[in-house]
Amino acid sequence: AGMVPAEVPQPEVRSSLAERLEPLPEPERREAVLTWVRSEVAAVLELPDAAKIPSHRALRELGLDSLGAMKLRNRLARLLGGPLPATVALDHPTPDALADFLLAWADLAASAGTPWPVLERAAERRQHPATEGQRRLWFLDRLTPGSPAYNTVFQLSIHQPLDRAALVEAIRWLIARHEALRTSLVMREELVQVVHDELPAPVAFDDLCDLPSCTAQSEALRGRLQQEALIPFDLAAAPLFRCRAVQVAPAEHVLFINMHHAITDGWSMSLLFDELALSYRAFTAKTAPQAAAVEYQLGDYARWERRCIEAGVFTEGVNHLVAELAQVPPLELPAADDDDIETS
Repeated sequence: AGMVPAEVPQPEVRSSLAERLEPLPEPERREAVLTWVRSEVAAVLELPDAAKIPSHRALRELGLDSLGAMKLRNRLARLLGGPLPATVALDHPTPDALADFLLAWADLAASAGTPWPVLERAAERRQHPATEGQRRLWFLDRLTPGSPAYNTVFQLSIHQPLDRAALVEAIRWLIARHEALRTSLVMREELVQVVHDELPAPVAFDDLCDLPSCTAQSEALRGRLQQEALIPFDLAAAPLFRCRAVQVAPAEHVLFINMHHAITDGWSMSLLFDELALSYRAFTAKTAPQAAAVEYQLGDYARWERRCIEAGVFTEGVNHLVAELAQVPPLELPAADDDDIETS
């Protein structure tokens, strides 16, 4: 946790940004949001004086990395009273830009009529509703069982001898830290996320050092990558990710990480890479990784999304889309023969 100067006014934790701004005169609203943004930036970057942070200065120039950006996003989400885009601190890279974005979002929430539920950490941790995105992916998986279409495969080069035990410990640490890495999708009364208490680290090791030529190594490596990409996940069986470390020289490895899109996106992978590097370095040094606790998990977002739907927060937007699509002719799909219908 970073130091936050006592003189910086702090908003109350459990009211939304729109509610905090409501009593302020119009000229003071933007300055208040900028002050709060500076306070959160100072807390994340451990800067001693939030008031001295230049409002036009790029946050990366102040030392904000991807881990810090995630922490800042979480703190700003608490300030706003609802989730924010994962890339908010990258898309709006200065305190000024963040303040303008948050003010516009708060004004939109205030004008919507229906208050946005507050993002909260649920007491129940073992089961959560599926997100709307997960419901779509589950449907597509049932439509084309065994399809690898939503596998996301990433490749990392490691230019040093690999400590296999440290890598396995780092993966275990990540699994314990992030519920999404311990989550499966199961149909009960409805589709739910099931969070498992413990899972083994899904790490495999290959050695291509004995192959006779660089060409043979390259072909074998390409084959491993294609193999990883094409192996489907069973969405009902956690973990929905796996890793494979391939040694191509005594001090050269390639690490494949394959995750189903139901538990990840591009930003999540960036965070995963950073935390994997942090924890691997710590375990190679025989120390514990140092990282702030994860305040909100994927299940907390799913519960917030469900409350938003039930409160009608998205109704206006849905009605707009329905009106826009009203004149689009329906898609006529060919009827399936009875013999082609698979039952389960």
